Amino acid sequence: MFLLTTVFYFVLYFCCRGTGMGGLANALMRVHYPEAKDGTVSLAFVPGPFAPAYRETPGEDLVPLNLPVHYQDADKAARVQDARVSFTIDGLGYHYESPWLSMAVAADDLTILVPAAVFQRVRGSEMRLHLSVAAERLLPGPAETVEANDRFRVPDHGVCVLAKGNFIENNMFCRYPGDGPEPTRITGAITPGKCTDGHPTREAAAVIHPLNGGTRVDPVLQIVPQLGGAVCAGTKLTFTPYRSAGNVRLELDLPSLVLGQYIAH
Repeated sequence: MFLLTTVFYFVLYFCCRGTGMGGLANALMRVHYPEAKDGTVSLAFVPGPFAPAYRETPGEDLVPLNLPVHYQDADKAARVQDARVSFTIDGLGYHYESPWLSMAVAADDLTILVPAAVFQRVRGSEMRLHLSVAAERLLPGPAETVEANDRFRVPDHGVCVLAKGNFIENNMFCRYPGDGPEPTRITGAITPGKCTDGHPTREAAAVIHPLNGGTRVDPVLQIVPQLGGAVCAGTKLTFTPYRSAGNVRLELDLPSLVLGQYIAH
């Protein structure tokens, strides 16, 4: 084991010397997140209407760009978590490489944050943009449906209660032992007001996650699923756990892009 570790860092040293900590971070990310090449997951640039005009705020350090980049997965039920993005901008003799930053993965757009000074330099010119997205891919496990009541048991050894009083949204409080449940999607009907008011219900969903790392005095973790409405007694709630299918890295090269067209509010 010691020999393998030594060889690993020896290779990293010769691959990354002269590139600084950024080069080392990139090398580590590429080792930990192998590139997906089998077509199961991919990124696709789907040109669409440009984003509305943006009024810059004096002193703003980062400019958000909403790119029409779609995350595509052959399994429509799959999800990703702990996603990060890094990108390079090249053109007109200029090069910029971003650090790896956390990001939210949406089905039909991808937001990157560009330093204001970099954006001002490249905003109106055609530049080459290369995106690298790294994430953990999750696949659903067997779902379990339970009936909500004043107090009821849920998967992963949890117990949930419906708060009484004037709660009109997010009135369900769940407690789990240890670091909590594995990533789980909760679906069910909610009402926009108090359960006693007789409002029509609608379907809603929320995702809950375990608490990663850290030291807590309380061995029990409390989670409030953000369903956006009140859960009433008697409602059927479906809990779908998601389990790791491994880490993936996606690469997308856009040879000619005018970044100023995609500035976000």
